[in-house]
Amino acid sequence: MADEFAISAASNVAGNLISEYLLKPATRKLRYMFCFNNIVKDLKKKRQELTSAQDRLQYDVEETRKQIQEIQEDVLDWLNAADEVQKDVQSLENEIRETQRCFSWCPNWSYRYKLSKKVAKKTLVVTELVQTSKFERLGRRATLPSIEFFSSKDFMPSKSSNSVLKQIRKALDDDDVNMIGVCGMGGVGKTTLVKIVGIKAKELNLFDQVVFVTVSQNPNLDKIQDGIADTLGLEFDKRSEQGKARQLWLRLIMEKRVLIILDDVWKELNLMAVGIPFGEYHKGCKILVTTRRQQVCSSMRCQTKVQLDVLAEDESWDLFKRNAFLDDTCGTLNDVAREVARECKGLPLAIVTMARALREKSLDEWIVTNQRLKNCRHLDNQEVCEDIYSCLKLSYDYLKGEKLKSCFLSCSLFPEDYEISIEELTRYELGRGLFYEVNLIEDARREIRVLVKSLQNSGLLLDSGKEQFVKMHDVVRDFAHWITSSGDNTFLIKSGIGIEEWPRSENFGCYTTISLMDNKIHNLPNKLECPKLETLLFSGDGSTRVSTTFFEGMSNLKVLTIERVFWLEGLQFLTNLRTLRLEKCKLSNVSSLGELKKLEILDFHGSGIISLPNELGDLPTLRLLDLSDCQRLRRIPSNLLPKLSLLEELYFSGFSVQQWASEGTSLEASNASLSELNSLSRLTALSLNVCSKYFPRGFVFSKLERYGIFINRWYYGSYPTSRTLHIKGCPLEAFKELFSNVEDLTLDGIMGYKNLNVPISYQGRGLNKLTSLELQDCKDIECLIDTTQDQVLGNVAFSNLVKLTIMEMVCLKELCNGQPPKSFLQKLEEMTVRKCKHMISIVPALQNLKEVRVKECDKLQVVFQIDGHMFIKEGRNSMQLLSNLTYLDLEFLPELRSIWKGSIRHVSFQSLKMVRIQDCNKLTFLLSHSLAESLVHLEKLEISHCSRLEQIIINDIALPDQGEPLL
Repeated sequence: MADEFAISAASNVAGNLISEYLLKPATRKLRYMFCFNNIVKDLKKKRQELTSAQDRLQYDVEETRKQIQEIQEDVLDWLNAADEVQKDVQSLENEIRETQRCFSWCPNWSYRYKLSKKVAKKTLVVTELVQTSKFERLGRRATLPSIEFFSSKDFMPSKSSNSVLKQIRKALDDDDVNMIGVCGMGGVGKTTLVKIVGIKAKELNLFDQVVFVTVSQNPNLDKIQDGIADTLGLEFDKRSEQGKARQLWLRLIMEKRVLIILDDVWKELNLMAVGIPFGEYHKGCKILVTTRRQQVCSSMRCQTKVQLDVLAEDESWDLFKRNAFLDDTCGTLNDVAREVARECKGLPLAIVTMARALREKSLDEWIVTNQRLKNCRHLDNQEVCEDIYSCLKLSYDYLKGEKLKSCFLSCSLFPEDYEISIEELTRYELGRGLFYEVNLIEDARREIRVLVKSLQNSGLLLDSGKEQFVKMHDVVRDFAHWITSSGDNTFLIKSGIGIEEWPRSENFGCYTTISLMDNKIHNLPNKLECPKLETLLFSGDGSTRVSTTFFEGMSNLKVLTIERVFWLEGLQFLTNLRTLRLEKCKLSNVSSLGELKKLEILDFHGSGIISLPNELGDLPTLRLLDLSDCQRLRRIPSNLLPKLSLLEELYFSGFSVQQWASEGTSLEASNASLSELNSLSRLTALSLNVCSKYFPRGFVFSKLERYGIFINRWYYGSYPTSRTLHIKGCPLEAFKELFSNVEDLTLDGIMGYKNLNVPISYQGRGLNKLTSLELQDCKDIECLIDTTQDQVLGNVAFSNLVKLTIMEMVCLKELCNGQPPKSFLQKLEEMTVRKCKHMISIVPALQNLKEVRVKECDKLQVVFQIDGHMFIKEGRNSMQLLSNLTYLDLEFLPELRSIWKGSIRHVSFQSLKMVRIQDCNKLTFLLSHSLAESLVHLEKLEISHCSRLEQIIINDIALPDQGEPLL
């Protein structure tokens, strides 16, 4: 009663907590004395508001960070202040509980007054924090880290490198030095060293920005400008080199201190043309140049020049041991290995290459290698570069078989820093007859992959970071050119150096290979006498013409690649040609192709051909036809394709032939119909974009090993690596022959099917080759399979499915109606469900699941169904469901009540790293104590807008007692 009286009295004066502090001191004191419980209640209420504000802001901060933005300081200050206040409030609440326990019968009014006053003041602090929890802007664009500066595992400090690092550091500290040059032979470690300089410069905060860009032998100004702009976060709105240079200049001037590292410079680079201010234009801009040529340092007026030398003998041995997997217990082998390392003459590239080539080899092989090195002493007094090549030649000679050597030399045909495609290598080597004993192109492609892997393991090729591509180090590429510069197998290689005229030579008759690709050659000779030439690769400028006599003296040519030519004649002379690639050419008449009776690979990729010539039917040995991205192709003559009886691979991706003859009609009898493809009995690979009305019902390809067939959808990849079938908005019956072995299936807008029993039943194999399935906007599908229907086999269905994506399936209720088949979804690793408003539960708690994303499912109540799980067997405690789950993302699930349903005895979250739950307002239970104990790898827990969850517990907070929920 006293409390109520006091409250009423206080309320007559003011209506809220803040205004209460404006009352007369006596009134405030009365409230402190008699309204203790209400003041405490106010604090708890405000603390809950603060917790909610923290959660909202923390979520927004995380989302902002995902957009690669740096969080504003005032936001971080608020979050830190809120954390501190939360700790203070927790201490107060502990003190309040202790007070209530100790003075429950006889209050200590003096202590209560002080505590009440303390609580009221803290409530004001909490209230102010809540009121200031909203920010107009949370972050600003962050400076992207440069991957070039990630430390190299191959870097080992040496006397030479330490000396150079000290000289560079001294020059960086000298205000009068703005241009520093680092020179040394190829492979000595210049690039690695300046990356270390960049790392240290960042760590020591010597510069506001550190930029790394590779220049290369044939500088590309656009590429250099884009590389610098990426690091600076600059987006050009100009397209010309001059416009970009002006913008880059202005952006760099904004940085008070900036270090620009220009790697692999071969000749003087016009910095003003790039847009780099230096010297008097920007005193805070320092430029660090690496080059193999000392004259570059002079031409670019470097005030400080430093030379990076080879490693000392002991340093060489340490690097060699690490790469050869040797230790001090290897005995006699180490004695021989020391001699081999010594013969590498301290060059890091030679050391690493040699060590990896001999890794895990026998003692005899080491001894033979050592002797071969010693026999090359006649090169000791020649140019230093030949010392490099002599070491690399040993690795080259060590390659087993001519196929491996041929593949290595073929990689040197491409421009510097080029990403070499496995597909290109395959087509070239097939044309050169490298795999004459291999029956299928796919088998040859597999052989190439094995060869490339072997070359990578030998240190002669590099991983490009992309599947189906590799790279060659420029020093190794130079070595390959040195190998092929003389002898019976002589190459002329000037690829990617920007030449516009055909190279001059006294005699082209000595060459077996000429590579002038990635240039812009305008004029070609009328005729060349090249009786030994087997491979020719060259690029025009879009207006280049090839005369009728140009090929007349190349009767032995086997591989020909031509890019960007306007007019092409004279192909009839190339009677031994096996691989012909006409890329991005404006072709009008290629009827002479019919004379190439040995042609096996014909590639028109991206060319402007309008109609395939009937003469293609006269090519009895054609095995691969690539028409990818031929956007202008309108006509394929009828009965042409059946004549190509040996065709193994056919690619139509990147465009859709507009004039296929419709099935069962003669309206376009002059054009081929897709049903003609059925006559190609050897076809193993196919890519195809096609409108459904042209797709024949009797489409049978029992031998297709790879395909990318897209019905009413678009596909740009020219080389499918799996069996992919994407169907949009048409019945499935026409594709029933493909369902037996499809690996990647997408069904979009398919109507009239309540489940996938029908495509499963076509071949009776349950789609068990399928590894990826995507369903989108199939409005009638209610479940994936219905085992209550007789036509579904009980033991098969989706047994190899790894990835399942379901989106906008308005009628879908569940994955399986009835008892699931024995192996149903047992290999599923990744599952995404979105906008399926009638789904009630998602998926069984499968053992192999790794990632689960469920979003915008209005009626979903349970994510994992555990009750009655077919894999739970009594006595098999080793079966841990969900034990591989690493990522769980639940968002906008308004009816979600529980993460799982059923017994959790066989469930473990031992691999779970990330949990994100947002806008699940009916979720009340998160984890039991026993499951929480399995969260040994949890790294991140994000829970927001889940109003029924009273508290969020993360790793470092004590877990509740056994049996209590973890919220």
